[in-house]
Amino acid sequence: MTQAQVSTQSGVRYQFTEPSSDSSLVELFSGSTYRLSGFASTPETTLALGSSDYIILAAGIVHTDVGSATSVQDSEAWVSGYVQSTIWTVDDSGKLSVHWVNPDGSVHPQYVYLSNRYLYVTGDPVLLEEEIGDDALGQPLGTLTAVDLYFQE
Repeated sequence: MTQAQVSTQSGVRYQFTEPSSDSSLVELFSGSTYRLSGFASTPETTLALGSSDYIILAAGIVHTDVGSATSVQDSEAWVSGYVQSTIWTVDDSGKLSVHWVNPDGSVHPQYVYLSNRYLYVTGDPVLLEEEIGDDALGQPLGTLTAVDLYFQE
């Protein structure tokens, strides 16, 4: 098991287990409860060129298997939405990449952006900037900054 610090305001330590199957996707988890997951506002969210859809990265409590459709997380204490948790790859340098599975089973290149205190993932950065004014919580989105995420060991 590889354990590392993901830079978050809360300082939560996430870890992952090296995949033993043909899939290189992993779930980032902290203890037995928290997972660093992608949250969408609808089950039809599609991350691809030509789509202004996006997901937010946040701590969740729902597990999803590799390549599975979204599951619902509905909680007053947690972020609510349609979630996928086993969406990460970690390369040899520790760089994390998101692989959200679209409703049709496809996975397109995905880009991570920081705005205010939220991390957004999109398949079309231009449409995200053009079409989104407020985030999922109704807060002004502000300036989007492309970011790369890395594990620190």
